[in-house]
Amino acid sequence: MMNPTEKIIDWAALLPLVAALAYALMQMLTRKLGATDKASTMTFYNQSTLVAVSLIIGVIIGDGKFSNMGHASLDFLFRAWVIPDKDHLWIFMILGITSGFGSYLLSQAYRLGEANLIAPFEYVSLPLSILLGYLLWRDFPTSSGFAGMTLILGAGLYVLYREKTRSNNNFTHNQKT
Repeated sequence: MMNPTEKIIDWAALLPLVAALAYALMQMLTRKLGATDKASTMTFYNQSTLVAVSLIIGVIIGDGKFSNMGHASLDFLFRAWVIPDKDHLWIFMILGITSGFGSYLLSQAYRLGEANLIAPFEYVSLPLSILLGYLLWRDFPTSSGFAGMTLILGAGLYVLYREKTRSNNNFTHNQKT
């Protein structure tokens, strides 16, 4: 959530918007491919693409040569990658399995259901993100952050309600004809 009272809003504030757009495009593509491909196939493509893109990015910027750009966001994004300890391998294994399973479930949901009915269920990530943010970093959203989350959640629930009402009206209309 962006704080609307910030005096300086720079281009880095657009990164979450770009991420949301990419995520929405991925869900629409999943819906389209779901007509011909199984969820397991789409999950394989999704995870393989993630690994390939990460490897390419790692080769290009992983050594940290672009980390001194003079901008906090760029310095963070382009910092040198660190190879984790072998003691942490099990964490990465669990993360990979969980990510793959979650990707499969989302692919299956968007493949079989209507995106406008499935998407509101993803709002479960809001309270989970707040909880994890607090537990891991002792970070808690501001009142303006909660206001923004409320607007997003309200808009999503409104769309869900509107689409449900619309589909009920279509169902009733189709039964009359």
